[in-house]
Amino acid sequence: MNWKRIMLFLTIIFIVVGILLLIYGIKNIYNTNLISENYIEIEANFKDATLYERSDSGEVYTLNYTYTIDGLQYQISTDYTTGIIPKIGSKKLIKYNPDNPSEAIFVGDVSNTMIIFFGFLFTVIPIMINLGKMSILGKMSPMLKKIFYIFIGLIFIIAGVAFYRILCMELNSYSIINAFQNFGFVSIIPILFIIVGVINTLYFIFNKK
Repeated sequence: MNWKRIMLFLTIIFIVVGILLLIYGIKNIYNTNLISENYIEIEANFKDATLYERSDSGEVYTLNYTYTIDGLQYQISTDYTTGIIPKIGSKKLIKYNPDNPSEAIFVGDVSNTMIIFFGFLFTVIPIMINLGKMSILGKMSPMLKKIFYIFIGLIFIIAGVAFYRILCMELNSYSIINAFQNFGFVSIIPILFIIVGVINTLYFIFNKK
């Protein structure tokens, strides 16, 4: 069994899947923005949550929000699931169709942002693993190795920012305190990613050795 060929095959599969996820997520966001170009932005209020699935790891829900247009109340539900239920009356930005107020979307596409995030990871991680292998085997010049480690730092920063943005999009708030109150120590993970990425990037940029 040729392990090198197997690893090469798996690397190609991961990268292809990652690129497809990136294209799919970006295309969906583009189409949504195109459709909602003339939509009006307002705030919707959290009403309740609908149980979507119950398992040993816990329960997940879809969240239901209401908004009022010309005295009539409408409801919009998330197209993703979550284990965190906001407080009743919590607000979230939406955009509705002025010609048909029952048509509405959330501002900040959580589901497609997550697809893009995972597509990014699927694409970048195999490349990093293979470049790291080259570095360990001494197949990189000092300059290329320096660029590689700077690249790793930037990936940590991008991943941390993207992860934190997904958490904040669900809360409709970029407050670190608010994120910690709702997600606990999970909210610290992207911050640690960003800190490690910044330190790593700056170290290898200014390290002349």
